[in-house]
Amino acid sequence: MPFTYIKKENQGLWNADLLVFHTLPSTNAWALTNINELKHGDVIRAANQTAGRGRFNRIWSAPDNSNLNLSVIINHTTSQISLAMLLPTTAIAIRDTLKAFKIEAALKWPNDVMVSGKKIAGILAEMEPTTNQLILGIGINVNINSQALANMDFPQPPTSMMAENSHTFDINNVCIHVLSTLEKTIENLYKNGIPYISQRWQENDYLKEKTISIKSEKAVITGKYMGMKDNGQLEIIDQTGKQHLFWSGDITLLK
Repeated sequence: MPFTYIKKENQGLWNADLLVFHTLPSTNAWALTNINELKHGDVIRAANQTAGRGRFNRIWSAPDNSNLNLSVIINHTTSQISLAMLLPTTAIAIRDTLKAFKIEAALKWPNDVMVSGKKIAGILAEMEPTTNQLILGIGINVNINSQALANMDFPQPPTSMMAENSHTFDINNVCIHVLSTLEKTIENLYKNGIPYISQRWQENDYLKEKTISIKSEKAVITGKYMGMKDNGQLEIIDQTGKQHLFWSGDITLLK
């Protein structure tokens, strides 16, 4: 292992391990490199993340212990959770965690959590093809200050828990809540199936009834957002009435 963790304890999901590092370039990248030594439910956390990645290779760095940076290992064969459904399941768990800290959030397809129209958390899920392990990267802006927020390069402005509530938070406490809530949300998915996730998403859908433009690898489509389908796809109806379905894409809200 190229980096040494400072703490290892059975506080991951389902009593698996939580490995805490002082600094990593990226928790997802470390997990990919060391996947053969990791098991279902293990969590990798970095107090400082110097080269975190979001979708489309956007930078999600976290200096000075200001953000919560996690990667969770999910065995795809064991869990039978698709990559597409893991993103909304995790977003719902983050939304519920924020609510416990008195912050109201909404869900933006496919992987963002929004507060007051600003991004407070993002998720990046990657599959390691040789082991059927899903690596679920979670980044939550916790105590990041206004100057650092202004320097973050994202299509929509970011925010943090501190910016929303005007006080700092115990990141360890936030971490405990996130992992506990994620475990419960995944278990509800096991028990109640995809319709449970779909219903929870619709209750807190940031894009509901909005006109959007979505850019995918193949095209840019503009139309009315019709919600997330039960399989995790986004549905949009263009001006001609034609239906379009997307597994992924970059969304712009239109006035």
